Amino acid sequence: MKIFLIYLIFIISSFTVNLFMPEFKHFFIPAILIGLSFAFSPKINFRFKKSDLILSMKISLLILAPFALLTYLYYGKFQPPTFSTILYLLFGVAVSEEIFFRGVIQEKLGNNWKALIITSILFSLAHLPNFLFYNNFLSLVTFFPSLIMGWLYMKTSNILPSIIFHFLSNCVAISWGVAESIYCVAISWGVAESIKFPKIADGKLYIGLFCVFSCHSDPERSEGEESPPFFFFLFKACN
Repeated sequence: MKIFLIYLIFIISSFTVNLFMPEFKHFFIPAILIGLSFAFSPKINFRFKKSDLILSMKISLLILAPFALLTYLYYGKFQPPTFSTILYLLFGVAVSEEIFFRGVIQEKLGNNWKALIITSILFSLAHLPNFLFYNNFLSLVTFFPSLIMGWLYMKTSNILPSIIFHFLSNCVAISWGVAESIYCVAISWGVAESIKFPKIADGKLYIGLFCVFSCHSDPERSEGEESPPFFFFLFKACN
């Protein structure tokens, strides 16, 4: 299908940019996404509709507010993103990715549950460069927030709600340092044991998989010392 050819072109382009021109990825990746989107599908379902706007805000508040609160209580960090960061998160990330993945791929695949699942898989695979080149482990589980964004689009046939949720998720993650304070909860025989993940340079808020448990610094790591690459990182149970 043509839609998968377009996706393949994007994946190859993304890997090429991250491998040979990483300093320009924040410009080229959004440009590639938008260029491919309108080359394949000039018409994108985008409109300002009050009911869709309210729905996106309700879902965002319901899902993101508890994570923001828990992260602040346990981590105690809040640093509002700069204006330039906000603009990039909105137009360079949320708008460009939602146009491509929801407005084009999910729409062309039928905008149903099957299309939602396939699109979410493709969405998560598209974030592999963040893991392979920048040790961003959380990029591997973008499948889960993609399900929420896909559901919003399936419900409304409008990319505005998914853009809003996508944008707010990234803002919450950056402002409250979610990417640096996430702990995975391992449950064995009814006993939960928190496992610390390596420090992540940047990331997104991933709904449904991780819980914020504790945010104490590692006493064995000297100040300013960076985390080892993911491939060599040994999981360590928190005391």
